[in-house]
Amino acid sequence: MGKPGTGKTHHAIAIGMKAAQAGHSVFCTSVKRLATKIRKAQERGNLDILFKQILTTKLWLLDDWGVVSMPRDVSEEIFDLFDRRKHNSAMIITSNRDVDEWPQVFSDPVLASAAIDRMFENAHICIYDGDSYRMKGRIKFKEIDNE
Repeated sequence: MGKPGTGKTHHAIAIGMKAAQAGHSVFCTSVKRLATKIRKAQERGNLDILFKQILTTKLWLLDDWGVVSMPRDVSEEIFDLFDRRKHNSAMIITSNRDVDEWPQVFSDPVLASAAIDRMFENAHICIYDGDSYRMKGRIKFKEIDNE
């Protein structure tokens, strides 16, 4: 977790690459793309195929948690994925939002609480602080005197 541009995604991808080089299967996507994949699989009636693909990987990299809110049906499927994952795979989630804001991603507070509970089971939280690497040396913010 941390501000944009502090290296969360870069670090997650580096871990994913090392895992893949060691022979582990890796599923890497943004949460927005995952929600879109779930919605399309629902429409096509092949959600089980998508879930099998995701659930058989050993490492999940879910980028940008909390950037977009999810409709209830997608939230329920995300919860189902997290619940079925249990101890079969590792998961790295990146987010610009504080954990206190994560329930806003879900349309139902009970569903949010249950999903977040599963996310944090056996979790290690890394906080990324500092200035954005992307903005380094590009923009200087000036204080404006409004007097």
